[in-house]
Amino acid sequence: MESLKKTNRLLVVDEDVPGGASAYILQQILEVQGGYRWLDSAPMTLLQKPTARRTAAMGITSANRAWRMWWRRWWGW
Repeated sequence: MESLKKTNRLLVVDEDVPGGASAYILQQILEVQGGYRWLDSAPMTLLQKPTARRTAAMGITSANRAWRMWWRRWWGW
């Protein structure tokens, strides 16, 4: 929180694919600890680009991936 207060910016770096740990970290900082008070700009995440091998290992098939992409476009995520 001290760094957030000093810089008024938030960047969450996660070596995993979007969602999961980075979403949890953002939620904890912004909602639980009240970090939104010190932000001058939108918080950002820096994540690994999903690859076919990683998504297959996570059990995400191409049909499932297509559904998620449609869902995100529909809701603007």
